[in-house]
Amino acid sequence: MSDLRKIVSVAQEVAEAIKAAFQMDVEIIDAEVKRIAATGSAKKKIGAAMAYGTVTRHVLQNTEPIVIHQPGQEDFCLACQGYGKCTYTGGIIVPILYKNRTIGTINVVAYDQKRMQVLQQNQTGLIEFLNRMAELMTSKIAEQELYEEQIRVNSALLTLINTISNGVLSIDQEGRIRQANSLAEQMLRGSEQAAAMEGMLVTSVFPDFPLAETLNAKEFKSYELAAKVNGKGYRYIADIKPVTADDAVTGAVVSIVDYENMKQLAFDFATPNRQITFQEIICETPHMQHIKTIASRIAQSNSTVLITGESGTGKEMFARAIHEESPRSKHPFIAINCGAIPEALIESELFGYEKGAFTGAHAKGKPGKFELANKGTIFLDEIGTMPLYLQVKLLRVLQTKEIDKVGGTEAIPIDVRVIAATNNNLEQMVAEGTFRQDLYYRLHVIPIQIPPLRERKMDIVPLAQHFIRRYSVLLERNIQALSEEARLAMEAYHWPGNIRELENSIEYAINLSHPDETILRLSQLPSAIKNNLQNHTIVEHLETPDHPFPLEQSILSKQEYEKRQITHLLAEWGTSTTDKKRIARQLGISLPTLYRKIRHYQIENHRLSK
Repeated sequence: MSDLRKIVSVAQEVAEAIKAAFQMDVEIIDAEVKRIAATGSAKKKIGAAMAYGTVTRHVLQNTEPIVIHQPGQEDFCLACQGYGKCTYTGGIIVPILYKNRTIGTINVVAYDQKRMQVLQQNQTGLIEFLNRMAELMTSKIAEQELYEEQIRVNSALLTLINTISNGVLSIDQEGRIRQANSLAEQMLRGSEQAAAMEGMLVTSVFPDFPLAETLNAKEFKSYELAAKVNGKGYRYIADIKPVTADDAVTGAVVSIVDYENMKQLAFDFATPNRQITFQEIICETPHMQHIKTIASRIAQSNSTVLITGESGTGKEMFARAIHEESPRSKHPFIAINCGAIPEALIESELFGYEKGAFTGAHAKGKPGKFELANKGTIFLDEIGTMPLYLQVKLLRVLQTKEIDKVGGTEAIPIDVRVIAATNNNLEQMVAEGTFRQDLYYRLHVIPIQIPPLRERKMDIVPLAQHFIRRYSVLLERNIQALSEEARLAMEAYHWPGNIRELENSIEYAINLSHPDETILRLSQLPSAIKNNLQNHTIVEHLETPDHPFPLEQSILSKQEYEKRQITHLLAEWGTSTTDKKRIARQLGISLPTLYRKIRHYQIENHRLSK
């Protein structure tokens, strides 16, 4: 497409203006020697190429104007294929120059001597006038190209803006919305109402928009804005940047993201969920396997779950596994220990607060754990420690599915599944008046009671082996299994700290092991396990590598075990005084004490002869 074709309407107006001024017909020719504008009889030939156009081609090539005084008698007429066929008396052909090249010509034609005389008398002035008309057309071409370039730039910019994950609004110096990308339109009005938003005051969309400060050149980062879309309240996080020209604010650009999406993104980045499945809950006890089956089955529902059990039994693991197997698994799992938060702070931690809600509050406010857990699961550990006044608020949340921020004026709808846990007897607390009965029944929809480890003897060794594998890798050891003595001691222990104590014990033992050891020994276990002498005993020195002592498969009483120990060493090492001194040193007792024990257990020397 030739340059002049971009302004055909302007070219026609120019042609008409020249004819009106000089009463001579005009043709405007482009670089392809086609008419794009004309007057008189040539007007019907607009769009067609000139039949001959020898002079026009000469001007296009040489970029100099030509005045034809006698058609057919000029030097360049001799080469024309239409020689001798000219019907005009004379004319002027002026080049149209644009960006150092000729893009066309203005051809003024006189068809009689009278007009030819006028042309010759005003030749200089007419050429100057035609040059000005050419400049007018090229300026219009430049304007058109600039406009087209702006359209392209705006289109590219709008395409770019429409591809980003934020809604973007531009407002003018009066605070009116002038442009919005497609995401902003969908977020604020819906695509079918997008046009209605342009021209609106930004404060009519966001009532709490800081317009005065923005127009006073103040920039805002992560500013919380509220809006109502189709009668429903929504919240957004906005970055507001004023636009200035010549040191004056001419408007602003507002970038908004949905509050829920930003919250999810921030949570995923800052506190990624520790994903735990039911397959990771290790148990061989039939009762525990039954509990896993029940928990897996109820994971698909939204009902509230109350998990009870002693500290360290794995209540949070069950809560995480329920969440991971539920339809909410792609959304946050928020765990909060109600007993670890000071009473003065727990309400704002759970439900959040608005900006300026109290002295010391963050200027932008703060979302609470319930808000962060929206569409996901919140795990309220140690629910029995929650103050009574807060139990009322939690009950309302469970009933209405709405939360009230501290200092807030509007309820915020939430979609959260609640899993509570406690090691307290809530029924007893209800009877004593320290826990609300109505809240208890709200939480007690699906109860799960996890037994302590001492009632799950079959699970001790599998759990221990699991922790051995974990901490052998973490601590760069090569422990592969438990020794028989260590196994018997661990099975005999009552585990008041449950699985948490078992895990800590294995970590402690592996820390004490040597890099080249493959068996975790009794001597490496914590003292509480080694010294468990309530009903059974296992003595550490029997397990020395140099003098192994084969234990029975069942756990012996302390006295029977000690008797067998002394009998074995006397038979192995001898009964002389020197041998007994060595045995006493091995047992960690004095020689007289050894003699007393030999007499007490009635160990006779003749039975020990080899």
